[in-house]
Amino acid sequence: MNVRNKLNIVANPTIENPTYESKDNILYFPMDAKKLASFVLDYPYGDLRIESTSLITSEVIQAIRKNSHIILLKLGSSKDNYLLTREVFDILSASDSLFFIDTDLVSGKYSLEEMDMLAYFNRPLIGKYKIVDFYTSASFTFYQELSEEEIRLLSEHVRNGSSIFLEYSVFDNIMHVIDSLKGNNITFTIPMQPGLNPYYKKLQEYMTNGEKIETFLKVDLERQLKAHALLDVMVKDIRESNLSVYEKYLAVIEIVTHFKPYQENEARKMDARSTEYVLFNDFIVCRGYVELMRDLLNNINIPSYPVEVSYKDSDQIRVYHARIVVRLDDDKYNIHGLYIADPTWDGDLTHHYFNHSSMTFYEAGFESTEFLDSHLSIFRVNSSSEFMSVLEKYPKAIDTFIEIIQNVDKPFYKYLKTGYDLDSTNLNLVRDVYNYIIKNTKQAISGDVKVAALTSLVEFIYPTLSIEDKKEILDEIIRDNKLREQYDFKKGRN
Repeated sequence: MNVRNKLNIVANPTIENPTYESKDNILYFPMDAKKLASFVLDYPYGDLRIESTSLITSEVIQAIRKNSHIILLKLGSSKDNYLLTREVFDILSASDSLFFIDTDLVSGKYSLEEMDMLAYFNRPLIGKYKIVDFYTSASFTFYQELSEEEIRLLSEHVRNGSSIFLEYSVFDNIMHVIDSLKGNNITFTIPMQPGLNPYYKKLQEYMTNGEKIETFLKVDLERQLKAHALLDVMVKDIRESNLSVYEKYLAVIEIVTHFKPYQENEARKMDARSTEYVLFNDFIVCRGYVELMRDLLNNINIPSYPVEVSYKDSDQIRVYHARIVVRLDDDKYNIHGLYIADPTWDGDLTHHYFNHSSMTFYEAGFESTEFLDSHLSIFRVNSSSEFMSVLEKYPKAIDTFIEIIQNVDKPFYKYLKTGYDLDSTNLNLVRDVYNYIIKNTKQAISGDVKVAALTSLVEFIYPTLSIEDKKEILDEIIRDNKLREQYDFKKGRN
C-alpha cells in the first residue's frame, strides 16, 4: 500500500481491514472506541478526523487533550453530525497543541477568542455571514429569503441595536424575520415595492410597538441623478443667500408646502413617498412631504429626521402620520434646539402657513388633534419624574432618542457613543439624555421672532416688489396664520 506524506487517518468501526483512498490521501482504519482512545493517545500526526460519532467517547476526548501532536481536529461528518458541547470544548481547549476544531453542531456560549477555534462559527450559516460576524459587526444585508434555520440562528446571535437590510421581495419571509427578531432594538430596512401594500397595517403595528422599520427604493441611477440635480437647483439661491439658518429653514418650508396637493397612489404607494418619484409625478402624501423636506434641508446643511406619530380619527381608528424633527442653530435669533414640523398640515397652494413649521414638542401638545402617546413622549417631559414615568411606560424610548440624535445632533451622539454602551440602561446615560432634553426642547420660537424671520423671507422671495406690496404680503401671512391658529391649536400656545 503506497501512501503520500501528511496522511489522514480516519477511524471507521464499520470496516474490518485498513482501506486507503488515494484521492484524498485517507487511510480508513478499523477500530472500536476502546482501541481508538489508546491509538489517539500516541497518534503522531497533526490532523485527526473521527467521522463516526459512536467512537467519540469521553475516553477518546481525554486522549485527544493529552496528545501533543494534534493541531486540527474534525469530529463527525455531514451524515453523522457531532454536537460539540461546552463541557467537551473545555476539555479539548486545555490541549497544548490543538487550535482548530471542526464539528457540524455546537452548543453553549463562547467568547470571540474561543469562536476562532471552532469551524462552526467561521463558516457561512446565515446568508453569506458567519456566526462570528454577528459578534464583530452591527450591519447585515440579505439578498435572498432566509430559511427557518437561518432565522433561528439569526435570532440567537444578532446583537441588540444591529441594522438588518432585507433586499429581497418575499414579504411573507420579511415579516417572519421581523416577528422573530422584534424587541431587540434592531433597525430593519425593507424594499418599498407594490407587493408591500398588503403588509402596511402589520408594519404599522410593529412600529407602534417600538420596532424601527425603514424602507428603501431601488431607483435607477438616471432617476437618482436627475432628482439630486433638481434638489440642488431648488435650494441653490437659498444656500447661497445671506439668510440666517432659521430664515433658510422657513424658505424650505415654503417650497415644500407649495410643491403640490396631497394625493395618494393606491396602486403604487412609493410614487407618493420617495423624493426620487414625487419630484416627477402628481402624487405626494405626508411621508413624501417629509422626505422632500429632509432632502432639501440636507442640501443647506440643516439636520433633520422623519418620525411617525399617530392619532385616532372620528371613527376611533388609529391613523399614522409622518412628521420631521429638525435641529436649528441660529445665532441671529438665538434659536438653539430641537423642533418638530409638519409640512403636510401647513401645505396650501394659495396661502403661506407656518403654524406647524417649528413647534417644540410641548407646543405640539396644544394641537387640536390629540396624538397618542409613543416613544416620542420622551421629548415632551418637563421634570425628572415625568421622564422616569415615560421610561417605565416605554422602556425603548431612549433608543428612539438615540436614533433621532444620531441623525440631527452628531456631536452629542458621538459624546454618548464614546462614553457609554448605548445598549445599556446606565444611570449616567439616562441623566445625560434627560439633561439634553430639558436644555434642547423647551425654547419656543416667539411670535415676534417668527414675524422678523418672515419679513426677511418675504424680502428674499419678492426683492423687486415695492415696500407697500411686501408689507401687504406679510400682513396677509400674519393674519392667515393667526386665524388658522384658532382652529389648529388649543388656547395656551405662546
